[in-house]
Amino acid sequence: MDINEGDNSSSGAWHALPSCDARRSEGDASDWREEQKGLGHAVLQAEIDDDALILLGDALVIGCCAAKEMVEVSKRHGGAAVIGCERVPKEKVSRYGIMKLEGDRIVDMVEKPAPEEAPSDIAVAGRYLLPAAIFGYLKTQTPGKGGEIQLTDAIRRMLSERDAYAYVYPGKRQDIGNPDGYFAALEAYRGNS
Repeated sequence: MDINEGDNSSSGAWHALPSCDARRSEGDASDWREEQKGLGHAVLQAEIDDDALILLGDALVIGCCAAKEMVEVSKRHGGAAVIGCERVPKEKVSRYGIMKLEGDRIVDMVEKPAPEEAPSDIAVAGRYLLPAAIFGYLKTQTPGKGGEIQLTDAIRRMLSERDAYAYVYPGKRQDIGNPDGYFAALEAYRGNS
């Protein structure tokens, strides 16, 4: 589920968007796709007319409140986009979108680069706070790496017109998209309770 910060009041309330499944059950099948066409395509299916906080379901964060902290970073930078990041070993950069930074400002991103082509070891880590404009970039995005619509590619295009900042959160991301990661996350949560 994508989350939208629809309430800019001091209460800091978050509003959940209905998932594609919920929209489909209400009779709107236009949001449902049987085939996977990339993260950018999936995000586009939840298009809204507001800033969107995107939390990938296979990435759990332990030890901090990454989403809340990203909102604070955005506020400090005048409402700019913020991408949650983590440091990864050089040999694993080919699994992630990798940042090229000036301070904490993102100047470029490379989707799943070879280790020798990676501009840094700062990787996207399953959390994005993006302006509503991202949906316009996604609508015109051509397929990239793997023949898929890559969110990273749309963000790169957005960077020519809007600032975005990397937030390397202090918590530990647990990748539950595979069995080993899932069991490691269970152990980590059990240790924190």
